[in-house]
Amino acid sequence: MASDEWSIDVAAARGVLTNVENQLVDFDSAATDIANAVAEASVAAKGGATAAALVKLGTDPLTADVLTTQAHITNALNQTRIAITAYDDGDYQMALETQRKLEGQ
Repeated sequence: MASDEWSIDVAAARGVLTNVENQLVDFDSAATDIANAVAEASVAAKGGATAAALVKLGTDPLTADVLTTQAHITNALNQTRIAITAYDDGDYQMALETQRKLEGQ
């Protein structure tokens, strides 16, 4: 097995995390868009059971699912960042140890 098969391009991995974080901002606008669309549909339904069902749909499953998904993605990003940092720190420590051995310390 070649030694670079388990190598991670730390800068590229961090760049991917940053790109995902930037796209995660869209979840906020999606939640707002859902709430606005449901509110407009509820007004158009002119009250009654349909309007109540629309309000419940907007507040219960849809908006909650968007926010839950956002929280899961944020957690995954944070944990991945921790793992990448640990990998990078480990590489640095191994390099230091190798350098010390080569220098006879």
